[in-house]
Amino acid sequence: MMGDMIIPRELLFLLFVLCYYIAVVSGAFFIRSFWTKRSVSYRVLYFLLMIAAYSLIRFFEHDDGQVSFLLCMYGVPGLAGAFLTVRLIAKEYSDKRVGPESVKECVDRLPTGICCYFEGGQVKLVNDLMSRLCIELTGERLSDGEWFDERLKELSLAEGDDTVLVRTGDGKYYSFRKQTADMDGIPLKEIVAADVTREYRLTAELKEKEEQVAALNVKLKELSEESLKTAIEKEVLAAKVRVHDDLGRVILLARRCLNLKDDDNFLSLEKTAEEVRKQAILMLSESPDEWRRDYGYVFRTAKQLGMKLEVHGKIPQGERSRRLAVSALNCAILNSARHAGADRISVRCEKVTDIVTGVEYYEMSISDNVNFQVEKVEEKGGLKSLRNELETEGGSLIIRVGQGVALYTRIPAD
Repeated sequence: MMGDMIIPRELLFLLFVLCYYIAVVSGAFFIRSFWTKRSVSYRVLYFLLMIAAYSLIRFFEHDDGQVSFLLCMYGVPGLAGAFLTVRLIAKEYSDKRVGPESVKECVDRLPTGICCYFEGGQVKLVNDLMSRLCIELTGERLSDGEWFDERLKELSLAEGDDTVLVRTGDGKYYSFRKQTADMDGIPLKEIVAADVTREYRLTAELKEKEEQVAALNVKLKELSEESLKTAIEKEVLAAKVRVHDDLGRVILLARRCLNLKDDDNFLSLEKTAEEVRKQAILMLSESPDEWRRDYGYVFRTAKQLGMKLEVHGKIPQGERSRRLAVSALNCAILNSARHAGADRISVRCEKVTDIVTGVEYYEMSISDNVNFQVEKVEEKGGLKSLRNELETEGGSLIIRVGQGVALYTRIPAD
């Protein structure tokens, strides 16, 4: 019979070792199940596997060495299969089961440091990163949350709302943010540390570049002002040469009129004297410093030139806007007096807001009352300097010709 077959001793030895292994491992898992808080069903399965393996070992230890072939054929493989099945089920259950150890392991693997503590400083939870940071920053272990919070404030490079920035010894920067949570009605304080080294360095580089840009803007503004001043002085010098030439011609004309003795030439003398006075006023008005004077100077210059200045609306009063408006008025008055012979200047000013940028501007139009058609105005001298000055400050200038000349300026409000 197959059940009476003699099993080789080598095979019996291997079966004996297998059963012995199952018995020992099952016993170990049975004992371990008590402190890992396994369910009772797993403990019973492990105990039954251990007893079954032990029973087979007792069969293999018979003195005559006669062991049933069916027992070896089906019993031992069945026992091994049952053992493996229980282990797989137990392992799957263990993987799905989340306990305190699993939570702590997950928290320790986080890239941010975490410290939770109660009122008074009693620590509830600290992960590995926060522990290392505490030792590196203070030289002591983190056992008191409030004490650690005070040390962080002392080491802080920058402090905000519940946030401090700290630099470690290896050159890294960490942001420690403090917040309060509620755990079963008990307030639980939490400190979260995040590595912000890259962000801090990028911010520092951006701040440095902003300072460089600001310094460059100051230099560019100074250069622009110097260039504008140089251009104004150059144009003023050219204007003075023209005024001197005109004054020379007037003086020659006056000398010629004085040599005449006819009373009919009295009107010519009066006209010549008025022209001399006008040219003298124009020459005095060409000084570069006069471009920066106030509205009072503009009105006095217009009056001296025999021109009436009419203002409609509220003219700019800010430091920068007033300076630009005075420059525009002075340029218009001098050009109208010199080239057009106008005796009245009309000024209209209105404060508006750009609908796109939201920036406030003064729109100021300046026109004269000449009685002849102007085809074209060559933009040079004072007009060119005025455009440069306005555009440098963010304004604009439009020149329109027709029955006289009109200047439309847009001046940034202070």
